[in-house]
Amino acid sequence: MIFQVKRAMTTNVITIDPDATVDDACAMLLRHHISGLPVVDSDRRLVGIISERDLLELFSDSSCETHFISKYMPRKVLTVTEDDHLTDVVDLFVRQGFRRIPVVCGDKLVGVISRRDLIRFIRDLSWTAPIYRIVPWNHVFF
Repeated sequence: MIFQVKRAMTTNVITIDPDATVDDACAMLLRHHISGLPVVDSDRRLVGIISERDLLELFSDSSCETHFISKYMPRKVLTVTEDDHLTDVVDLFVRQGFRRIPVVCGDKLVGVISRRDLIRFIRDLSWTAPIYRIVPWNHVFF
């Protein structure tokens, strides 16, 4: 059985504005116990992402001139859609080391799928089916 991203993703996503400051991003990450924030404009279009790793790299750069995240956020963001398969997302998490991937419909953010979301989904589903039937692990590793 193939499951789609929409079955496991989080739809109530904490986001940040591109004009927010680095201090704002740090405060939001700490307050919400998350490791990354999708950056969206006023129309909810995904324009970037800022993560703990991005902030650590920024802090180590003594040539920083501005404190707005829009200057430092990666703008080229890997995304998935609600209809993509969870096995493909598992593959991205394992092979590419991603922690979270924004879920979009067109250019609008509709959710995020994280490693934790996927683990929760697999655990919840495994109460009714053996785990090996949920995720074809050979697809991920071989």
